[in-house]
Amino acid sequence: MAIIPHANAARTTAAKPGFPVNNHPAGHSRQAQAATAVPRPPSTRRAHRPATPPGPVRTRFTAPALAMASAVAMLWPTTHGPVAASQPDPATSAGDDVITDSIGIQLVALPAGTFVMGLDSPNELRARHPHSSYNHVTVNETEQPQAHVRITRPFRLGRTEVTVGQFAAFVEATNHRTTAERQGGAMIRDPEARETERFIPSPDHHWRRPGFEQTDVHPVTSVSWHDAVAFCRWLSEVEGARYRLPTEAEWEYACRAGTTTLYFTGDDPDQIYAHANVADASLAAHDPDLMSRQQVLTDPDRQNDGYIHTAPVASFKPNPWGLFDMHGNVWEWCSDRYQADYYRHLTAHFERAQQILDQQPYDDPGGPDSTPQHEHGDWRSLRGGSWYVSPVHARSSNRAFADANDHYPHIGFRVVREIEP
Repeated sequence: MAIIPHANAARTTAAKPGFPVNNHPAGHSRQAQAATAVPRPPSTRRAHRPATPPGPVRTRFTAPALAMASAVAMLWPTTHGPVAASQPDPATSAGDDVITDSIGIQLVALPAGTFVMGLDSPNELRARHPHSSYNHVTVNETEQPQAHVRITRPFRLGRTEVTVGQFAAFVEATNHRTTAERQGGAMIRDPEARETERFIPSPDHHWRRPGFEQTDVHPVTSVSWHDAVAFCRWLSEVEGARYRLPTEAEWEYACRAGTTTLYFTGDDPDQIYAHANVADASLAAHDPDLMSRQQVLTDPDRQNDGYIHTAPVASFKPNPWGLFDMHGNVWEWCSDRYQADYYRHLTAHFERAQQILDQQPYDDPGGPDSTPQHEHGDWRSLRGGSWYVSPVHARSSNRAFADANDHYPHIGFRVVREIEP
């Protein structure tokens, strides 16, 4: 394998950059523990302001914004590679039907279908990633047991993550101020940090300035879950169709694209680099401490995509259904409230693993209504990994979370457009 063990690979630590404590993607151990452990008073080290509903939508869409969005839409093709064998029941091949909306978001039609959600074999995961650091206990808790899931309605999913240019059209039309702007600045990487909390708020940073160079065709970052929901609400009014964030189930169904392996490329993590902007030799050269603490060294000749941080959307190969950046680039907000052992709740009345897989599928799971941990924060699910993490954390079944008010330079989103019956 091209993933090379660090000299300290035998040492295991509770919190590492890129694989945060209890799957919080920023490594904020105090917040992360509140979301997964026994309920306790929330941390006061970095308190968030109470969430406020977005203001009323003002639909004012100017010609320059339309022109910019159209230019963004032309930067990637409308064709893609062959479709893999899959569980869906499509009338046509998944991914063949693509439309472009008024701000340039390309939306791929995905059919209804069934799939198995979650991690099949922790042993296979360990065998395939012998030198990557991750929390085995957390993986076993959050990704198992597998659940048989049915997506009952076709839907359209953004072919890419929402871009800076597309988000700019929303801000221009509505005068929206992001959570980071209202809270005094986005979180940025603190190069001096040596503990688990490796990000600090900066009043000079926000979605336009996340701490590194971005263009209109990069994925928007430093946006909260509330910002993403406000964007969807506005776009629904503009388009006359319902836009929203995907559920975790919809996201994993789309990411897998009919595959059952650790990645849609297979089980070998080395194969992901052609399809994903994840932590590699580019980031290692820029931030060696981050990579060494993930206990992974990369091969510069084989794992160097040239992107330290985000890459322009659709820079890498798509999955079998023509979706780009499902592995890596930025973590993607999902609509679900996060619950670490959600799969166990889904399958609690089945005694053996085979009974779980033989059961009638769960239709359109959308996460719990609430949990005791949500008394201490509005925890929302994240999927897909980012430029900041190694491949093991960008797998199809990997789950992470953040508070709905969080705004980090490695979190973005993509949208669902519902298909009318």
